[in-house]
Amino acid sequence: MHFINIYFLSFTNRKFLLKTNWSLMMVLSMFFYKLEASSLTPKPVRQQDYQIQSDAEAFVHEWLYNYYEKPTRPEIEMATKKLTKMLDTFQHRKSLYSTEEEWLKDIFYQVHEKYLKCYKSYSTVPDLFEQGNYDCVSGTALYALICELLYIPYVIRETEYHVYLLALVDGKKVLIESTDPVYGFVSQADTVQRLMKEYQEEGSSRHGIHEATNSTVDWIQLAGLQYFNKAVLFYNRKNFQDALFYLNKAMQYYMSDRITSFKKSILQIRATYPKTQVLKSK
Repeated sequence: MHFINIYFLSFTNRKFLLKTNWSLMMVLSMFFYKLEASSLTPKPVRQQDYQIQSDAEAFVHEWLYNYYEKPTRPEIEMATKKLTKMLDTFQHRKSLYSTEEEWLKDIFYQVHEKYLKCYKSYSTVPDLFEQGNYDCVSGTALYALICELLYIPYVIRETEYHVYLLALVDGKKVLIESTDPVYGFVSQADTVQRLMKEYQEEGSSRHGIHEATNSTVDWIQLAGLQYFNKAVLFYNRKNFQDALFYLNKAMQYYMSDRITSFKKSILQIRATYPKTQVLKSK
């Protein structure tokens, strides 16, 4: 098995090392390209069963560091242990199902039962593991990690007001809506297409524009969207200083037009906003 080492700098200038299987990266990169061009199509994936090994644990460990704002070693190690144990359980349960779709459906509901306890806007991945609170970003992040390490082809879709995941099992698209614990596993082709269209049109109708955000992001960019959401939260409280802090953090992971435009708007507002009111917001 051949690995490549990927280095990148976090907002705190800490250098992280992620070990990723080269063949998997090639499969996923082609997979993303095809989705942007049209829709998901079958791609070859690894045939051997996945086993939790030190490299997988290292990946989970560094994945968590990107979503934790101020990580401590004990909490990261505890979350890593929970995740690797969960992944091992899911892999062993695969033989109980005749299709991958049934297997993934079981994973979807098991995750909701054990981890995604209560929907709460602006929840983060740490909130998910500590209190069971989640939103579309943190919930999708967890499902993306599971698909990543169980070799299930997937993409993360970002619209103006929502994030969801598309997976490929048995040669068909499955939409995973993390915020719906009852009907969030969608495998019927017509329903998948309808929901994708509705998610995109919701952003267009709110803004009164012809075309809203509708793009594919990776899990590192998704971490940026988590910090973007925190910036929105502080902006709504008129705490522009903290909003700018989290926007700068978000831009370390995802330099999107929406994030950079939001930063410019806040800088303009802060320049004209009474200082006394800014202080009251803290």
